[in-house]
Amino acid sequence: YAAWCIQFGVRGDTIAGVDGGDWVLHKELTFKLFRRILWRAPKKKSVGSGGFSPALLIAAGRAAQYQFYQGLMADVQRALDGDSAAISSDWRRVLYALLEKKAPNDMRRVLEHREIALMPQELKLFMKMIRETTYNRVASRICDSQVGWAAGYGCPDAGIAVQSIIQVARRTETPLWILYLDLATFFPKVQRMVGTVGEELQGLPTDVLKLTLLIWGGYRG
Repeated sequence: YAAWCIQFGVRGDTIAGVDGGDWVLHKELTFKLFRRILWRAPKKKSVGSGGFSPALLIAAGRAAQYQFYQGLMADVQRALDGDSAAISSDWRRVLYALLEKKAPNDMRRVLEHREIALMPQELKLFMKMIRETTYNRVASRICDSQVGWAAGYGCPDAGIAVQSIIQVARRTETPLWILYLDLATFFPKVQRMVGTVGEELQGLPTDVLKLTLLIWGGYRG
């Protein structure tokens, strides 16, 4: 995947910050943005390993929200400055729950349950702030040929496009290479450093790439 990105990927300029200069963490991830994301958060979702609930923080009021935001940003900045231990160990723990499915599934068999992953809710809030200020801004840079990655495309659309390409290549006796990724198995198993290659090509800021590696693993300093 890394080799494919390097060979065929189109490099985009690193996205700028709100002031037109460099993307700087504390300028982009503001308290105003934090509160907007907090109020958008689903109110009745199960909590992760740390037990944090967005609903409780909303009920606690603005002063408590600001203190929480300040602590969150301070920990993240310490991690960026070299103290990787500042990232909560809870952020690296994902709890899995098995939900019962209706008949004809046999609930005596584990494989016939539906599994859900319970991530820490404060991590979700933070990553949604990152997504809004960076990932959403580079989504339009993904070329049309990457139909499986772009919004508005479904699997049938990609399948029809690939089928047509294969048929043309066969008739013209043209060499063809296709990279197919099963996202359901790709993201949980891929080495995080590999995914970073594609993200870097799209122009994500260095601090965002570093934070992602610090949180999900793979950062070597």
